[in-house]
Amino acid sequence: LPLPLLLSFVLCAAGGAHDAARRSHRPAGFLLHRRRRRSPAFVLPGGGAIIRRRSSAAAGAAGGEDDGARPGDGGSSSSPYVGPILPPESELVAGVSLGELSLDLALAPSTVSPAGLGLYARLSDPDGVSSVTVPALALLGGYSREGTFESSDVGDKTVGFALRDADTGVFYERRLVSVGDAVRSAAETEGDGMCGLIGHELRLIEGGEEGEDEDGAPTTAIEVEPVDDGFPRYFVPELVNRGTAATDEDYTVQNFGQFCNDLAWNYDDPPSEAEEYAARSDEMNVVQLVWRMEYDPEGRCLRPSWPVSVFGRDVTFDNAEFMEIGTRYGWAYWQATVDLDKI
Repeated sequence: LPLPLLLSFVLCAAGGAHDAARRSHRPAGFLLHRRRRRSPAFVLPGGGAIIRRRSSAAAGAAGGEDDGARPGDGGSSSSPYVGPILPPESELVAGVSLGELSLDLALAPSTVSPAGLGLYARLSDPDGVSSVTVPALALLGGYSREGTFESSDVGDKTVGFALRDADTGVFYERRLVSVGDAVRSAAETEGDGMCGLIGHELRLIEGGEEGEDEDGAPTTAIEVEPVDDGFPRYFVPELVNRGTAATDEDYTVQNFGQFCNDLAWNYDDPPSEAEEYAARSDEMNVVQLVWRMEYDPEGRCLRPSWPVSVFGRDVTFDNAEFMEIGTRYGWAYWQATVDLDKI
C-alpha cells in the first residue's frame, strides 16, 4: 500500500443503539459491576467448517460426485468464493496448511498491490475434497503476534484500537465474546466488581426494556466510547518496527493476517462513492480483525494484546488454485490516499 495511513478496519460488531430508562455515568474506563441477565457469547456454528468430500469412486475425477458435508447436516448454499488468481509465474514466499479447515494459505506477490505481498487460500486436497464452507468468525490466523502500541500510526499496517460498541466481538480467555460480556466477566472473576476498558469510557444503562432479571436485580447494559486516556492505541506489527528486511522464517501463521489487501479498491477503476465501495467490499473482502484482550491487574481494566484475523462471513472455497483474499480498509482510508495523491 502506498501511504503510511491508519487502516480503518471494521471489527466484528453487531451494532445498534441501546434503549434505556435512565443512564448512570462513571469515571472514564471503569464499570461498577451489577447483576444482570447475561447475553449469549458468540458461538461458532456447529462443528466448524463444512467439508464436502468426493466419493472414493470419483476422487480426483473432474465433476465427480461428493458424499456430503462433514460435519453438518446438508452442507451450505453459499456461492463459492471467486478472487484474484495467483499468476503461475509468481513465487510463494511462505505457506501453511490449516488442517481443521482443509485450506492452504500462502504469501505471494499481491495481484492488487504488486509492490507488496498478498494472502492467498486454496483447498488443501482438491482431489479428495470438493468444497469447504468456513463459518463466519472462524479463526484464520494472527495479524501479528509481536508488535508494540504507539501514540501514532507507523507504516501502512498499523491498526487502531477503537471499539465501536459493547457488542463488538473480542477474544477473551480463549473465547469469542462481546466486549461488554468480557468486561463483566473480568469484573466478576478478576476485578472485585470493577473493571474498565483501556482507551474507552464505559457508561452503564440501567433499566431498559428488560427491567429486572429473574432474581429481581436491575438489568444493565454498557455503552462504549473511545476516549483519549493516554493509552497509545496504535498497534504496529513487529516486522514494521524492526525496519530490516524480513526472512522466510519471519513469516508464520501468527502474522499472515497483516498481508491481506483491500480487494474492493482498484486505482484503475476505483469506486465512485462510499455505497459502491461498501458493496464491493461486502462481495470481495472476506477477512476482518478481532482483538485479543487480557486483564491488567494494575490498571483493573481490559487491554488489547494483539489482533487476529477471522472470516467475516460464511465463505465457501472450491478452488484448487490459490486465490487472493482480502480485508476492508474503509472508504475514509482510500479517500485520504486519493486526496494526498492529488497534492
